[in-house]
Amino acid sequence: MNKTKFFRPSLALIGIAAVLGLSACQRNSATSSDPSQANAATSATPSGSQANLIETIYVPGPDDKLHPKPVSFKSIEVPASALQEVISSSPKWYPKDAKVNSITENEKQITVDVNKNFSQQSFWGEHGEKTTELGVYAIVNSASGKSKKPVQITVENDAMSTLGDFDASDAIEPQPDLIVNTPAPKKTPAAAVVKPIKTAMVPTPVPPTAKQAEPTTIPRSE
Repeated sequence: MNKTKFFRPSLALIGIAAVLGLSACQRNSATSSDPSQANAATSATPSGSQANLIETIYVPGPDDKLHPKPVSFKSIEVPASALQEVISSSPKWYPKDAKVNSITENEKQITVDVNKNFSQQSFWGEHGEKTTELGVYAIVNSASGKSKKPVQITVENDAMSTLGDFDASDAIEPQPDLIVNTPAPKKTPAAAVVKPIKTAMVPTPVPPTAKQAEPTTIPRSE
């Protein structure tokens, strides 16, 4: 009779498996009965949801300012695509093939995750502080929007360190001062106070009066 090639467990192995299974059941039971452990496991998972829609982005300009630009219709419902338009609209401010992977938001901050091409140190180091500043804050101001929340930039879900000499290790506060000034509404000027003009006193000419008739002398009679 040919011997089978399938593994057949012995009684000893079956007993060991039973003991291990009983131990695992006891650990699961202890965890479920202790709510503090369950809460700790839940709280260890980072919370965050997709960020709010982005309707306006800010792109760097030749005047070293950020200029508002409406998001295209195809990207308005996808925040990551809206931020990608910042890069595609300003290619010289970002490394080649830089990409925004995702954008999430919680009650404290917004997180923008980018690919490794975005964090090329050689690019940011060679292009100077102003290019780096505008490139970073174009992403930060666009992502923060009306919420004014700080923005944490991560690389493939890992912490960012620096971009050139720019410290990007912590969440970055938006900088509205970099946005180009919009024309202020014209104010209605206050009514001008008309001051009286002083003029020299000119004497009014008196019209000549008729010469009075001299009294007629009547000679007396002798």
